[in-house]
Amino acid sequence: SIAHRPLRGAHVHLAALNRETVADSAGAFRFDSVSAGVHTVWADHPTLDTLGLFSLGARVDVTPQVVNNVPLAIPSFATLWQRLCGAAAKNDSTAGFVFGAVHADSAGVARPGAVVDISWRADSARGAPASAVTAVADSTGNYIVCGVPSTRALTIAARDGAIATPRAAFRLGAARIVHRDLVLSAMA
Repeated sequence: SIAHRPLRGAHVHLAALNRETVADSAGAFRFDSVSAGVHTVWADHPTLDTLGLFSLGARVDVTPQVVNNVPLAIPSFATLWQRLCGAAAKNDSTAGFVFGAVHADSAGVARPGAVVDISWRADSARGAPASAVTAVADSTGNYIVCGVPSTRALTIAARDGAIATPRAAFRLGAARIVHRDLVLSAMA
């Protein structure tokens, strides 16, 4: 739904049976001779990785001699915005969001309470000032920043007391969603 096209080349797994196939150009996949019962099907694809979703999954109750359809789809941008930003998607077709986690070290120790700053330069053609938004990592170190412009070069950094990340530049791109994990280090 995000890219408005099938996820061709997705690796689709039938978990308990240790079987895998690759989705065709239309995003279709098929497993033959599956035993009756409830099975978990999941798919991974590089597009999911860039969005920070990593995989899609569904459960299917297989009935003998019946073809079961298992839809696996990326939720629409509006659905993701609603779930992550807590409100209906903005009418602004350039607004997006950034989400991820802040870690205290490369071992992945969560850093609750760390402050994440995202900023972008002014739109000189419109006379708009430079802007910035700030979020605070929750109790598990996760953060989300909604309302970030997809048409601007952005910078991101996190800080917590005497430790911080270097500023990093990025863009949201057409999907208007970016996943960025940040690792804090002692400042020199």
